[in-house]
Amino acid sequence: MEIQIKYTVSKVDFSKLKAPLQSGLKRVIAQENHFFDGTSDELRLQGAVFRLRVLPESSEVTIKESAPVDSGSTLRWTETAFLSNEQAGEALRDPDVMLTMQGPLFESLRSKYQVQALKRLGGFKNSREVYEWNAECPLLHLDSTEYPSGVVYEIEMSDSGCLPITDFQEKLIELFESLQLSYSPSTKTKYQTYLAAV
Repeated sequence: MEIQIKYTVSKVDFSKLKAPLQSGLKRVIAQENHFFDGTSDELRLQGAVFRLRVLPESSEVTIKESAPVDSGSTLRWTETAFLSNEQAGEALRDPDVMLTMQGPLFESLRSKYQVQALKRLGGFKNSREVYEWNAECPLLHLDSTEYPSGVVYEIEMSDSGCLPITDFQEKLIELFESLQLSYSPSTKTKYQTYLAAV
């Protein structure tokens, strides 16, 4: 299960937020996100999204079941498996190779979703800056994502179980308002934003 809080800001406010956070910068991660479905749209028809994310040193595949984004937060079932970048490259060349891989996620593809062959749907790149900003709260992700329609700037936080999600949200809004940022709750996932842009 995954709980996320997501807000969209302008490029100007994105830069404005980064300034006071700089001392807590942990890392900057370049990400490539690729999406797949069964050739008969088995995942989409069952309300799920299958993503391959290529990172600098490793890769991961994730199945996420659809859930509404409500007031900037979302709760949904997820399943993740980790791949080497060599395996990811092979999967991009031949998506069906993922149906031969072992592990709970790949078994879900074959049995739960009844996928017999895979097709690539497209994808996008984004840069994620990870900050430690409050000792009580999860790490803060500042994402700039390149879509065909332009760059979108989002602030994300995922539940780590250390405080109720409402406390996370209140502390994040306090930070925004202390910096006089204009912000709005994200109403779509990144994948939904991508689909709307193509």
